[in-house]
Amino acid sequence: MDDEKDEIVGKFFDDLTRTKKINREKRKLNSIIKQLDEDTKKICGPLIDNIAFAIVQLEELRELIKRDGYYETYFNGENQKGLKKSIAADLQIQVGKNYSMFLKQLREILPPGTAGGDELDKWKAQNK
Repeated sequence: MDDEKDEIVGKFFDDLTRTKKINREKRKLNSIIKQLDEDTKKICGPLIDNIAFAIVQLEELRELIKRDGYYETYFNGENQKGLKKSIAADLQIQVGKNYSMFLKQLREILPPGTAGGDELDKWKAQNK
């Protein structure tokens, strides 16, 4: 796929970069659940996959918005045109909601923090 085509479909990262970023986030998140029993780890696995994917999606959408802007021009017939929120901006809102939902679900599965502090809180502080 050439560069012009990538911009048209809204890509910012190539597939290899995106995969590496997702795997990096999954490793970070898996460190939170490493002490849990195997059944709980299995339950957390799909949530971690979704959270890692959402993190990278949000990063990519942020870059697209920085590059292309928050608004885009629309044309509706010969004389009608104006501005509307970009597709990337709409997607960022939706992905952000999903990300928050996945984090909440993960928090509900994890046991309360230990004396050293809650692992998810530590992770969230490191990844702001």
